[in-house]
Amino acid sequence: MANTSATGGPLLPSASPAPLEDTALEDFFQKLVSTLTGIAGQYVRPRWQPEPGNIPQFGTDWASLGVVGTDKDTYGAEIHLGVGKDVIRRHEELELLLSFYGPNCGKLISQFSDGLLLAQNREVLQLAGMGLVSCSKIVTAHELVKERWLRRLDIRLYVRRQVVREYAVLNLESAEVALECMQIQTSIEVVP
Repeated sequence: MANTSATGGPLLPSASPAPLEDTALEDFFQKLVSTLTGIAGQYVRPRWQPEPGNIPQFGTDWASLGVVGTDKDTYGAEIHLGVGKDVIRRHEELELLLSFYGPNCGKLISQFSDGLLLAQNREVLQLAGMGLVSCSKIVTAHELVKERWLRRLDIRLYVRRQVVREYAVLNLESAEVALECMQIQTSIEVVP
């Protein structure tokens, strides 16, 4: 059984609302990349997989992505929401590394980064509590695979989001308090 503020000890956040993390976060960005580039979903892959599959055939356009860094605000805000609920709210900046492969990787990476400039395309980020900070320059990073050069271009995407976690913190509803009044005597001496 989890601790409460009445029992003392560490408190775990409640299950709701939970920020997108791990594979759910990768799935969110996978869909965004697929939507803005037109690359089929199965060809937008997580950068690191427990059991990596084969790369697509030469001549196929595809992409990989992964969160490579998270920079959190030093301090969050603790907000008391009333009976039995406190919220910790903080901001963090996610750094994603996206790699585009294939004969049209230049077109696709530009289409992706330019597409993010359109407010309607950023709306999906906003609905998920995120906002675009910036895209980095495009870097050429071709790879030698099976004695053939595989075209690859990289871009870093920086996204800022708000993370909210709820905690079951019991509130103090009443207390008996005894106040004592002390008399303080002071004297003022006037010197002519």
